[in-house]
Amino acid sequence: SSSRFFLGQSGDPPVEPCAIRIRAGDTDFDPEYFLDVGELAGTELAWGPLQGSSGRGYFVIYDPEVVPIPDNLDGLTDQDLTNTPAWVLYSAVLGNEEATLTKVSGLDPSGGIVLNSVYPPLDGEPVVLLSQFAGDSSSTTLVDVTNPESVEVFLADAPGIFTRIQQVR
Repeated sequence: SSSRFFLGQSGDPPVEPCAIRIRAGDTDFDPEYFLDVGELAGTELAWGPLQGSSGRGYFVIYDPEVVPIPDNLDGLTDQDLTNTPAWVLYSAVLGNEEATLTKVSGLDPSGGIVLNSVYPPLDGEPVVLLSQFAGDSSSTTLVDVTNPESVEVFLADAPGIFTRIQQVR
């Protein structure tokens, strides 16, 4: 059955990355479901799930092999970490995340990743576009990751930062 996922990712004090859900047709949170995104990713520098298509969710996970995590995070802002070009996109079947979490191939690690599901859906499924920001925030490349096994550049190196994409009819 389908589910709507909700997540808590920030706050003061900080909230550990996690996801909870409401099953389709229900109005209460599912007491049987709690996803510790940090545990799934192996690091607290992770977020998601973000809605994909065909029951998939996307997770953005910091890869310390690309850029080591600083020993002391004090004094770093969220934007400092977000802009570090070490974020990698993963996808998973929601509800079966541990068994299906896989790196989306064809994408280099980047900083400033934003995912957008374009609505209304085309042909019954949302189009999922990944915004990858240049390190100096001068441009954005949009990548269609609707099918995580076959990603395609939708728009390359457009000037500026695209944080929200909407389909208007």
